[in-house]
Amino acid sequence: MVPTADLANHSFQYNSTYALRTARGAFELNSCRPLNAEDAICISYGSDKTNAELMRDYGEFDTLMTASEL
Repeated sequence: MVPTADLANHSFQYNSTYALRTARGAFELNSCRPLNAEDAICISYGSDKTNAELMRDYGEFDTLMTASEL
């Protein structure tokens, strides 16, 4: 479990990535592009997950999904 990862929101159009560096005992959160202070930090919780799976596993869903993608 990585409590710090909870600071990042989910989006299929993410602006950041994450990595666990177990050899160093580190969790890294890296932006894919420059972010502004008001930007939410978004990672993908899994590009193959449906909204139903996101709701079940994380308590949220991706609002950018279309009805056909649900």
